[in-house]
Amino acid sequence: MDTTHAAEPLCTQGQVWMVMYSDGIPALLVFLFFFVVIARRLAAAVEGPVNREAATPDRVPARQYA
Repeated sequence: MDTTHAAEPLCTQGQVWMVMYSDGIPALLVFLFFFVVIARRLAAAVEGPVNREAATPDRVPARQYA
């Protein structure tokens, strides 16, 4: 293929394809699961701690008895 004048072939240089081809579908699922876990952890770190009491307005706070 003439790559000096033709468009570069798409979807042939990706890490996902390499993992799927060389290690199989189970390894691809683990590979993608890793990125999902990291994305969720980063989103939680950026979002900050969630105030669960404020997030559920239907709950009534417990009464404090002296």
